Amino acid sequence: MSLVVRHRNGIREIVRGDGARVAQNWAADGTGGHLFRDVTITSAQLLALFATPQPIVPAPGVGFANVLDGIVAHKPAGAAYAGVAGGEDLSVKYTDGSGTELLEIETTGFLDQTTAQTRIGYPFRAASGISSVTPTANAALVMQILTGEITTGDSDLKLRVYYRILPTIL
Repeated sequence: MSLVVRHRNGIREIVRGDGARVAQNWAADGTGGHLFRDVTITSAQLLALFATPQPIVPAPGVGFANVLDGIVAHKPAGAAYAGVAGGEDLSVKYTDGSGTELLEIETTGFLDQTTAQTRIGYPFRAASGISSVTPTANAALVMQILTGEITTGDSDLKLRVYYRILPTIL
């Protein structure tokens, strides 16, 4: 399936051959383009994020893979989330809770605060001992909490996800 770039109402979009919009706000950078997607994970979704991972980037289509460049996560001021313990980090994975993990964001000192907090996360790099990841073709990127549900708290989690769509077959 092919991907096409179209301009509509001043917004650049990437659209699959079947007409489904894959992403918007595409910006050419000379290497194929960066994409970003703004996502809100509601407080209710965040409280159930271990059992119910939330999609943050849709699957791009057959023959393509999402490649994560980074993420900005913002928790506005509000009631602190409780039950935040070691290992209960935010994780970005392919497909669902069982997919390949690409990134983790520590929740201690972040979600358990009453003040507004922002974190920037980058995919695993050579410094972490992981220098490459096998992309999962035609898979969504999802966010999950790794080891168990957190409790209370009332702030939505605002995300800006930076990624690329690359072919899996050349």
